Amino acid sequence: MTFSKEHKHPSLPIAVLGGGSWGTALAIHLARAGHSVLLWSRDAEKVQAMHRDRVNYHYIPDIPFPKGLEVSADLTKTIETTGDIVVAVPSIAVNAIFKQIASQIRHKLVNRCLICVSKGLDQARGLFFHQLAAEYFTTNMPFAILSGPSFALEVAQGKPTSVMAAAHDPLVVQHVVRSFSYNSLNVFPSNDIIGIELASIMKNVLAIAVGFCDGLELGYNTRSALITQGLAEMTRLGLAIGGKAETFTGLAGLGDLVLTCTGHLSRNRRFGLAIGQGKTCEQAYDIVGQVVEGFYHVDWLLQLAKQQNVMLPIVYAVQQVLSNKLPVQTALKTIMSC
Repeated sequence: MTFSKEHKHPSLPIAVLGGGSWGTALAIHLARAGHSVLLWSRDAEKVQAMHRDRVNYHYIPDIPFPKGLEVSADLTKTIETTGDIVVAVPSIAVNAIFKQIASQIRHKLVNRCLICVSKGLDQARGLFFHQLAAEYFTTNMPFAILSGPSFALEVAQGKPTSVMAAAHDPLVVQHVVRSFSYNSLNVFPSNDIIGIELASIMKNVLAIAVGFCDGLELGYNTRSALITQGLAEMTRLGLAIGGKAETFTGLAGLGDLVLTCTGHLSRNRRFGLAIGQGKTCEQAYDIVGQVVEGFYHVDWLLQLAKQQNVMLPIVYAVQQVLSNKLPVQTALKTIMSC
């Protein structure tokens, strides 16, 4: 299917799948931008509360829903009654969501776009989300990635934010840029899907390592050195699999890495921070209280690096700590001596 430059669904809402902090923030932003938006969550009780109170008290409690934002717990109805679909669920749920979408549009010519804002990969098969989408949506649904330094709360608060949109088709990228760019959110185009996806996965693991450092109170000098070394590791692996150098020094690479490694809103940094302060992995996970994406991607990154003959000392050290093979102090000492 050719994606039309005039592609639009003026009468159909944008679906945002995922009622967590990121999905809610983007739904709020898109509604402010003048789109009709249908926010889906699998938790019917929370959906009922959001419908009644016009706010997501669980994730973004202080930002009321704008006009044009509605909520639903019915995934089938949400997919059937909307145009573009934004996937904002945790990475472990993306495969199931793609499968559901594909089953409903399989025999239809669908002039709509699927935009994935989840950061991670398909755990079962080790596929990037653009690879997974290519299997489910061969020709009938254009696919794009949206990624970059963007804490959900700050987007919902309307604070200035810049992110990247990537797709194989430049018309799809233009469409996403037009749809999402509004007021304080700037969206810049890219065609480096694989580089952006790799960066969005790896920065979470690196943020856990920086959390270790901060938990041990090793100081800003150590943190800066660790981030710099982490960027070098990300770039080596990214270039090896076909990513572009400018991606890793740009918003989706360095930008998102710095944000995730230094901002206290970062779940991955807080997870590492708790471990650095002496908590177990289980205790640290409970403290964060949400999905810590980097926890699930360490082994996969090391496998990919082995295939590409690339060394990732920081990622390896994180894996050793999370698998209780090395104390966090020893792991960091090893990293900093590399």
